[in-house]
Amino acid sequence: MAKDHPTVFLASDSTFVEKDLRAISNLVSLPKSSPERWGKRRGARRTLSVADLEEAAADMVLLSRCHTVIGQSASSFVVFAIKMGNANFVAV
Repeated sequence: MAKDHPTVFLASDSTFVEKDLRAISNLVSLPKSSPERWGKRRGARRTLSVADLEEAAADMVLLSRCHTVIGQSASSFVVFAIKMGNANFVAV
């Protein structure tokens, strides 16, 4: 991909977020076996499967390989990925 259009890797457990961001032509993400890890009500969790955990681990490793990570500073997922790969961080 051209330098002025870097690849954007999306690590999200929300299909709603992924659908909203699909307009970004250079967006890539791993397919998920479970369409939504969260319930319809914000914060309503369901039991995670082994596949969910494997997919989350793969997302974290790939996120750690990114040059810059944009995310929430309160997210332990983001913090761990940044520390794993020593990426630049932009808080939102």
